[in-house]
Amino acid sequence: MFNEDPDWHLHLHIILRAKKSLRGKFFDRTFDRLVDGVIFVIIVADDPQNIAFIGIIALFTTYIASYVREVAENIGIKCKIGVFSRDLRLLILGVMLALSAYMPHVIITMLYFLIVFNVLTFIQRILYILKNI
Repeated sequence: MFNEDPDWHLHLHIILRAKKSLRGKFFDRTFDRLVDGVIFVIIVADDPQNIAFIGIIALFTTYIASYVREVAENIGIKCKIGVFSRDLRLLILGVMLALSAYMPHVIITMLYFLIVFNVLTFIQRILYILKNI
């Protein structure tokens, strides 16, 4: 087999790089969801009686916005659009956590904010995907 193809080492290199990038992509996306979940667990654990339900909804809307993007990319559509990117979401969560020590009511307000913008991002991505299928 190797004797018949003088460029076998180049083909092997391409295959190995593809596997490495797929592994990296897998870990990146898996740990993104894990980090999102941990952040919401920390938020809800701070005051479970008052924010558990809204925290679960915020986590759910975060996951569906991300899930739609994953599905689009799996069917070959680049879906890097959305009014609310993951970076912006993490920034808002960080600010929310920092401010919550001084202003506890900020958490509920920011969770509602996250829900609204996650749903808008979800709808925007759905419409974009349907337009590009």
